[in-house]
Amino acid sequence: MALIGCNILMYKHKFITKEQYQQVESENGKFLKRSCRVLRIHRALCYNRNMQKTKMFLMFTGEACGKAEEALKRYTSLIPNSEIKSIERWNEGDPVGVVGQVKTALFTLAGTEYMASENTANHKFSFTPAISIFIECDSEDEIRRIHKEISKDGVEHMPLDNHGFSNLFAWVEDRYGVSWQLNLEDTLPSHKISK
Repeated sequence: MALIGCNILMYKHKFITKEQYQQVESENGKFLKRSCRVLRIHRALCYNRNMQKTKMFLMFTGEACGKAEEALKRYTSLIPNSEIKSIERWNEGDPVGVVGQVKTALFTLAGTEYMASENTANHKFSFTPAISIFIECDSEDEIRRIHKEISKDGVEHMPLDNHGFSNLFAWVEDRYGVSWQLNLEDTLPSHKISK
């Protein structure tokens, strides 16, 4: 019964022709089994194409409100393959935003999409080091450059150093309150790091 229902759906949604549908009755259901397999594949493809993507969303509130665009420009200038894709701004009359500030922004860091916003609502939260952006750096020069800029006017939770699990790693909170973990990719214990 389920197989017949499957074939009717395929005919109804134009996955098979009327002739193919009629052929099912004369071929003892062989075509029906084949068409149901096609429908399962089609459903899988449609499901994967429409799957929701996840993005980290940074909300600049409190003292960080008004600094979102500055932060995004800074981040995208420091990390290769990064850009601000779009910014929607708060308008006159919007309840918790300052005209011209970032209502929502879409940006990429190393090719991964992120979102951001800022508002003046009296939130009881801000950024926390428990959630951080983890960056794998390709070279020692790159990790030192990014660390120098990200940690400027910020807080170092773990200084740039050999911490046993990595030859060169740092955990810093930038001037806006966003936390970053920086790691030198593929460093082995025998790898010599300059001091």
